[in-house]
Amino acid sequence: MGKNRRKNAKTVQKAVGKEQKFKVAKHKFQNMLKEKTKPAKTKTANKKIEKVKEWVNETNKIELTSKKNEAPTSLRERMMERLHGAHFRFLNEQLYTAEGSKSIKMFTKNPEAFTAYHEGFQQQVQQWEFNPLDLIIANIKKKGSDLVIADFGCGDARLSFSVQNKVHSFDLVAMNDNVTVCDMAHTPLPNSSVDIAVFCLSLMGTNLSEFILEANRVLKPG
Repeated sequence: MGKNRRKNAKTVQKAVGKEQKFKVAKHKFQNMLKEKTKPAKTKTANKKIEKVKEWVNETNKIELTSKKNEAPTSLRERMMERLHGAHFRFLNEQLYTAEGSKSIKMFTKNPEAFTAYHEGFQQQVQQWEFNPLDLIIANIKKKGSDLVIADFGCGDARLSFSVQNKVHSFDLVAMNDNVTVCDMAHTPLPNSSVDIAVFCLSLMGTNLSEFILEANRVLKPG
């Protein structure tokens, strides 16, 4: 009997405790509701909320307008990049599968094609970790300015502008006055007239072995 009474007493205490906790929580909740529903505070809060909403709406409008204005330009730029890339790959394939003499004829008939090729090449170079021409320039500067250089497939003849050496710049099209147009298998240089022959990413074509023979012809012995 004693045990049952003690159990009943504990059960009653727990029930009372829960009821008191519930009353306290209910009272706090009612106070929170009263605070939130006070006229002055509600009006102030509503005004702030409305201002925030207006600001958000204006910001969204500006972003949407900006995106609408930018979309055509970015789309056009992406399409132009793809077209340039496709054109470059096509021209690159033509250079690898034709003799130098035929490549000269192709670019002579259409000089803009060479410009497109060079621009596409420059875009490719910008994506590389380093440009091999930079290494060539650095090595030549270490060797001295008295050495004569033949740059086969010079492009814009950047090498000639980067060193103090005498540089003979050859390519299929002259992008500036420093470039001599010729088939790199047949340059106008005399035998044994240069100290360094440079082929920087320019060994392409079905007769590239003839380019090597030409470089061997114009290089000084030793």
